Amino acid sequence: MPCGPQEAQPEGVSKDLASVYKRMEEWRSEIDSPTTAVSDLPVSGSEIQNSEEATVEEEAADASGYGTSDETLESTPTHAPEDHEVVVDEGVHSAANPGSYGHPEVCRKPCVFFQVGQCENGDACGYCHLRHEKRLRLPDRRQRSVLRKLNKSELLHTFLPILWSEARRAGIVQQAEHVLEILEAALSTQGTPRAAKLVGDDAEYLKDLLLRMSFGSLMAMLLHNMQPGVFVDAARHEMEKLRRTVQVNA
Repeated sequence: MPCGPQEAQPEGVSKDLASVYKRMEEWRSEIDSPTTAVSDLPVSGSEIQNSEEATVEEEAADASGYGTSDETLESTPTHAPEDHEVVVDEGVHSAANPGSYGHPEVCRKPCVFFQVGQCENGDACGYCHLRHEKRLRLPDRRQRSVLRKLNKSELLHTFLPILWSEARRAGIVQQAEHVLEILEAALSTQGTPRAAKLVGDDAEYLKDLLLRMSFGSLMAMLLHNMQPGVFVDAARHEMEKLRRTVQVNA
């Protein structure tokens, strides 16, 4: 889907928005019903890790590269995972813990406790237990500064083309379509972005990082930097459903 400026909403766009809003209403009905979610499980030491979203902003201020070392990840201050989990589907992922769903494209960040054989949650852990061939890419100080200066429209204009491209590369366009449609709908409600923020050395430096990231990491970074709201909540919910439908590739 294109993600350029949209000053008016033609009939087709209105229908697409109506479809998205209908899905969001269905989502609200789901979370209002009494269910047992992954996030309702007892919390133990191995759950108190950084969420993907929190890690982006809590990266050490002295970072100078695209990512962090394993030592940096293990020494980062810890927080409980964000509570946007949905009921676990035993289908495709019956052999994997919830954090490993969708590995390696949309899984959670690696469980540092599992890596040293000390994960207390085992099959209920909300972080990935499978091998990651590529190091987790995180923004350095300059890239974080650029991200903080972008408004909602500029964030969506920057991330959406890369998200669509990464979904095609990973072969998950069909599964990712719903969450990307929500973000496209969010973009259609925004004004025209400031062109100066989308070009230049800083913008290119940020895109150089984004082009090296997985679909799941891109989505986590985008949602973390957007202001809270119904579109962000709906996108997080769709991402949890996406993790349960993408085949694990260990």
